Amino acid sequence: MCRPGHAAILALGPDVGTIPSRTIGFAASLPEIIDICPVTELPPGAMRVVIWEDLEIAVVNCRGALYAIEDRCSHDDGPLAEGELHEEDCAIECPRHGSLFDLRTGAPKTLPAYAPVETFDVRVDGDLIKLEVQ
Repeated sequence: MCRPGHAAILALGPDVGTIPSRTIGFAASLPEIIDICPVTELPPGAMRVVIWEDLEIAVVNCRGALYAIEDRCSHDDGPLAEGELHEEDCAIECPRHGSLFDLRTGAPKTLPAYAPVETFDVRVDGDLIKLEVQ
């Protein structure tokens, strides 16, 4: 279980499906849906780091809304999930130099970071949190 202010790590495999495209003539990658955890294991204020292929993704519960963001500061690759969650504006602070990233868009809100990081779709199916990766 993730307690508020703490991040757990979950490693996942790289099984990505493809379908042939009849009109273009190449295989298109389908998004993969990954089961993360039951909703009860990620209460408001909690974070969980998921490793998918070579990418670390922070799944965050900010005031009851679920977000997923690349767990890497675009300024110096700092682990965002080790930083402070700013629930009042759904942002996460890089623990190295203090850049704030918007959990909804991945855009930096403060310097020194100026490039956005990737975000991912999160959904709840029954009582299970799921993440869409591609």
